[in-house]
Amino acid sequence: MKRKNGVISFWCLNHDLEDHELKWQLNELKDKGFCGVFIHPRDGLLTPYLSEHWFEKVEVIIDKCRELDLDVWLYDEDPFPSGTASGRVIADYPEYRARALHNDSFEVNGGKVCIDFPMGRLLRAVAIPVQPADSVSQVDITKYVGTIRKEWKPARISHHNYYPPYHAAGNPHWRTDATGTSFRLECTLPEGSWKICAFIERVIDAQPWDGYTDVLNPEAVGYFMKLTHESYFSRFGSYFGREIKGIFTDEAKVFGSVSWTREFPNHFQQSFGYDIEEHLPHLWYTLGRETAQIRHDYRYALGDLFKKSYITPIFNWCEEKGIISTGHISPEEDPIGQTIYSPYLLSVLKQFHLPGTDLIAGQIGSAEYPLLHMGPKLASSAAHHMGKNEAIVEAFGANSWELGFKEMKKMADWLMVMGVTDITIHGQFYSVDGPRKKEAPPSLFYQSSHWPFFSSFISYISEISELVKQGTHKCHVLLYYPQASFSAYYPDRVLEMNQLRTRLGDLMHQLLSHQWDFDLVDEESLLHMKTSDGKIRGIQETYDVLLLPWCEYLEDGVSHWCRELVADGGQVWLLGSEPQLIRSCHVGKERLQEVQGKQGDQEDQEIDLAEFWNRHVTLESLPGDLSKTVKREIELLQIRDDGTKNHDVKGIYMQLREIGEVKRVFLVNALDCEFRGEIINQQNRKASIYIPPYGSIIMDVEPEALHHQKLSGIAARQEIEAARGGQEQIVDLASDWKVAPEADNVLVLTQWHFWEKNLGPEADWVTTVPPIDIYEQPGLLFSGDGWGFARFFVKGEPQTTKLVFEKSAWEGECEILVNGHSIPAPVQVRRFDVCNYEADITAFILGGEALQLNLVELRFKHGRLMEPLRIYGDFHLSMPYSGFSIGHINYEGNPAALFCLTSWEELGYPHYSGTVSYEKCMDLPEKWGNEESQCIYFSAEDICDVATLFVNGIEAGTRMCKPFVWEVTSLVNSGSNQYVLKVANSPLSLFQGAYVKSGIFGAVKLIREESESR
Repeated sequence: MKRKNGVISFWCLNHDLEDHELKWQLNELKDKGFCGVFIHPRDGLLTPYLSEHWFEKVEVIIDKCRELDLDVWLYDEDPFPSGTASGRVIADYPEYRARALHNDSFEVNGGKVCIDFPMGRLLRAVAIPVQPADSVSQVDITKYVGTIRKEWKPARISHHNYYPPYHAAGNPHWRTDATGTSFRLECTLPEGSWKICAFIERVIDAQPWDGYTDVLNPEAVGYFMKLTHESYFSRFGSYFGREIKGIFTDEAKVFGSVSWTREFPNHFQQSFGYDIEEHLPHLWYTLGRETAQIRHDYRYALGDLFKKSYITPIFNWCEEKGIISTGHISPEEDPIGQTIYSPYLLSVLKQFHLPGTDLIAGQIGSAEYPLLHMGPKLASSAAHHMGKNEAIVEAFGANSWELGFKEMKKMADWLMVMGVTDITIHGQFYSVDGPRKKEAPPSLFYQSSHWPFFSSFISYISEISELVKQGTHKCHVLLYYPQASFSAYYPDRVLEMNQLRTRLGDLMHQLLSHQWDFDLVDEESLLHMKTSDGKIRGIQETYDVLLLPWCEYLEDGVSHWCRELVADGGQVWLLGSEPQLIRSCHVGKERLQEVQGKQGDQEDQEIDLAEFWNRHVTLESLPGDLSKTVKREIELLQIRDDGTKNHDVKGIYMQLREIGEVKRVFLVNALDCEFRGEIINQQNRKASIYIPPYGSIIMDVEPEALHHQKLSGIAARQEIEAARGGQEQIVDLASDWKVAPEADNVLVLTQWHFWEKNLGPEADWVTTVPPIDIYEQPGLLFSGDGWGFARFFVKGEPQTTKLVFEKSAWEGECEILVNGHSIPAPVQVRRFDVCNYEADITAFILGGEALQLNLVELRFKHGRLMEPLRIYGDFHLSMPYSGFSIGHINYEGNPAALFCLTSWEELGYPHYSGTVSYEKCMDLPEKWGNEESQCIYFSAEDICDVATLFVNGIEAGTRMCKPFVWEVTSLVNSGSNQYVLKVANSPLSLFQGAYVKSGIFGAVKLIREESESR
């Protein structure tokens, strides 16, 4: 299916949806360059989900997207994890609630045993002797379990008759009832110490629906799809494959440490030939050599049933309807979490047309957080094993409102060098009214001060996305995912489990930071690959080395395959000690004998072990061993400050793509220091490269030439080099700028005093009541009447001033007064959100030559304040009291010029979030505008956060991060020139009333460089 390349909006619909507002927001998304939208129901949605009203809004969205040429992507849940249809599945069919096995265990001594434990569906009760594991035998004591009731209700006199004609006469008698049903085990055990285990199936309680759908039950999943997928298709089927491109499923998983479903034992029996219920203790305790095999089989069966019951039906439905199945399954970044909730995840991801991952919070894979590499690597590896290039990520959610372009660019670069090709931005929130602004922020949308500059960021990501989809991904290393070992360790072998997780993360980072890209592989994918001439050949990729990392347990199907590769001259490298073989999930079905402990000949097994790898390596030696064994298409050298060259480059991530004879190289600097070096192809053609801290470059390397791909929103290499110094002439531009905000200034009233009785706004008592920071916590909840006060001071003659609040600013009834005057009727506006309301309070402001105290008063009836109020106007503001947001408003004029660049706080805009315009005019000598052999650059040392430069009224471009350098050769003239910088800061100050670094800092200069030719 043809779909647009670019960035997709994760459009979070989280309020009462209005047609005109939906259309306005779609216009905004189109204007900034998004190529499509995910229609994502989200916490706070007040339009009833899956109602006729909801589908009417979806139709409005589809029609508007068709008009704007935006792709439409559906989302299958409200909000997540997917599978419940916003709770309807388990509300309609309680029997579809997800279940897990619980192990109610007790330590007892031999003799008579009496134990009570909670009810559920009892599968089995066993007694296990506490003794060395090799001599373990368990005793089935299920038949000794029954139910009892041991709690009595209070006694009462009843007059009830069982025979209706005698009711009037009554029949006084005592009644009481025994309640509190539980299980009771009574049995007699031989002498010794015993562990009693009762394995009980219980439903899972989970918010927000008091449960979750049993995604291992095909009937439950079918009902979910009927409510969701089929409902969409019945209404909008004609749009499928046209305007509607696909549907997203989000974070579906199995729940419980030992997930269960009624049909699981049958599925397990059919898969492996033995009864899992006879071996349940192994899922909690290591009891012998067979434990690893049983746990491996259980986890594989769990992942396989999840795939067959949930993922594959959705894939097949999408295939039939002509749309794309996409989404992600969590947790991706933690192998232990995967083992519990999404075992054999790589196999599951291959059942998506467009496999995905997410990046929640603001970190990237690094030496400090190496496991974060796993999520994008799993998604991209799944795509590569299917012969596809494309993988998607849901990125940037669950961060601070301070998140800026610098951090987002760093994350985007890292995600795409890991193999992700499509980024959907989490998120664009319909509204941030009330608590919505704290629901996985930020909203990277019209509420943010960054929004006017967002098109540059979208262009940047879209350009890289297009470049990394072309050609074929090329890497030399396959990294085997040791799921069998994690399965064998969980849950009681905690030390080994955590050690393997740490080692695996460190291994991934060791490879990537030394430019050894890799794909992850599991047994299923590996056994579908071929070997020839010592190479490993997938559908479209060829690998040179297979790494087996610390696999204490390894499937025998993998060992057989590796043996063939080694015999063909291929490379299988082992980290750690020799593995123990367990029966494969994909080779043979004869399990019973293995489980019962009838092992094969140990001598033969050791001979086999010695044949299926050909090198032991260590984590530390691995980069060097690979360099000696594998010839790179592209070599990277670092040039140190003393001019020497370093071949062991660390901290640079590299992805290589082949496009015919062209090698496309994507390099990302993951360090906070600049990188200078050379890139060399196999024909020994060289090019100098420079990558700023956390920067990136893309180069196309042809047999006879190397050239850069220039991307939007960042300075090109030649611009960066020119700004470093050694130029012919520099003009200092750091002073005499005219500065003006492009919107009203704002004071955020975060500090409030609350009192249960009104002493009058003129009283001094308010200063003795401890303030509450309303952003950090809601105000007092009054059972009756209550009062709240916020203070600010004013100097000068008040100009037009507005009090702005949110629709959800308070609970209950509230009246607002300013200096004792009730405010006029508020009107709905869009100050920072669609649900803002404002009232003109100019007439009530007390000002003058001296500072005047002003009070905003709230009178509650059964309510409380939930969100700050804000004052907007043409003033400048100071915050003289450390730790308290008690503002001093001054209407007596704002600074018009800066003799030196400084922060917005010092300029009088500590709470302002938005754009500030810096303007300056300066004459240049005649030769600055007429020399053809010159290059001229505008350079700023630091800008917080983003800036667009205009020279003589012509836009020179937007810079989202360091280096803030623009080439302006064709824009400047000899004589007078006008420079305008439009700078935006973080929205954090507006939402929290917290100061953030904002403005232009350090040196600002114009640089003229002579060159022989341009």
